[in-house]
Amino acid sequence: MTTKLISGTGLQLLRRFDNRAESVRAQLLDDDGPAYVQVFVSILRDIFKEETVEYVLALIDEMLTGM
Repeated sequence: MTTKLISGTGLQLLRRFDNRAESVRAQLLDDDGPAYVQVFVSILRDIFKEETVEYVLALIDEMLTGM
């Protein structure tokens, strides 16, 4: 966030989603799914650090397989 690659809202969404039970993630996606998709796509578009990209892709995979 300090480098302005992610907004405060985006960081908050990621913190709410990360390391949560599948049922909690499902509810978060039901409540704010488009916002999560927007954050994930924004990160993939703006950040090129390999570890970060792999992390976000893993979150997306978990999001899609949990549905």
